[in-house]
Amino acid sequence: MDKKGLTLQVPKWYALRTCSKRENIVVKLLEMEGITCYLPRAEVRRVWSDRIKRLEFPLLPSMVLVRCPELKLRVAESAKGVVEVVRRDGVPVEVLPESIEALRDFEVQAKGNFLVDGSVLDEIMGQGWTKKDRRVMMVDERYSYLNIPELDLILCLKK
Repeated sequence: MDKKGLTLQVPKWYALRTCSKRENIVVKLLEMEGITCYLPRAEVRRVWSDRIKRLEFPLLPSMVLVRCPELKLRVAESAKGVVEVVRRDGVPVEVLPESIEALRDFEVQAKGNFLVDGSVLDEIMGQGWTKKDRRVMMVDERYSYLNIPELDLILCLKK
């Protein structure tokens, strides 16, 4: 077997776009197919005029992370509720293991806090701030963020 054939069989992390609010269903279907899934979730406080409630939401709306060989991505992409594999220039985007670990850390930090739009960071730090750092960063005592450059994604958390 050639090297390309071997690399297609090595499990790596990829991202799948799902239909809106179908992440949990997609995870169940893919796990039945033997594909390892990760759906980062956060217990988030939502404030209404008359109450505050804690709800569990996916940290990555309409997205599920899967760990499988590239050859098995076709099976994942054909699952009910999956829209597409996240690709860049026609090639599936590999999510690095460091990003998965950072997401797991951020998931722990997000419990009970408010997720906010990443544009809040632009207001706090100005337009020129660097978005290259992948670690969970403290912006100040009130905010932290996570940058996942492979997915062009920034998560921001208000404590």
